[in-house]
Amino acid sequence: EPSNKRVRPHGRVTSLANLISPVKNGAVRRFGQTIQAYHDPMLKLSIMSEEELTHIFGNLDDYIPLHEDLLARLSKATGLNAYKEYCSNQLAAKALLDQKKQDRRVQDFLQRCLESPFSRKLDLWSFLDIPRSRLVKYPLLLKEILRHTPPDDPDIRSLEEAITIIQGVLSDINTKKGESECQYYIEKLEYLDDRQRDPRIEQC
Repeated sequence: EPSNKRVRPHGRVTSLANLISPVKNGAVRRFGQTIQAYHDPMLKLSIMSEEELTHIFGNLDDYIPLHEDLLARLSKATGLNAYKEYCSNQLAAKALLDQKKQDRRVQDFLQRCLESPFSRKLDLWSFLDIPRSRLVKYPLLLKEILRHTPPDDPDIRSLEEAITIIQGVLSDINTKKGESECQYYIEKLEYLDDRQRDPRIEQC
């Protein structure tokens, strides 16, 4: 939608460096800094509204402390259920991002980011999809650890329990994601006549 905000001309931005926060240490922090390198400049340059950015980026900030804690204390990683909300929003977020890419300013900005060293030649969605793609790898990693663990090792039971827990989390996420996708498509339906509306669709 048209905005009454004064937009800073692109020509004055010679580099993204002055819009990006300093690099933080650690892999998790580096991921957060990379995401911020996309988010903050788009907000500062009024390329997207805060509401649009919130819709696209979701609650990614919540995962930085979660993963820091996960690295320190895997035994308390039951907070993985927090992924439900983020993963279930991905379809709508991707649709909005693709729509905004039609805007020349958004397209130009994302291209600048792609050409910057911090992006490592990956586009924005590659970073936004990392939480989901990493999560689905956890059962495979745990099963591989289990495969190389001696049968008489006391960790066998803990590993089996961890696999069961993470598979349950993934199952819940897939269910929630499916419900959200269904609702997304229901909201996109257009009817020529109200008589075409079927209550069974709304209850789907």
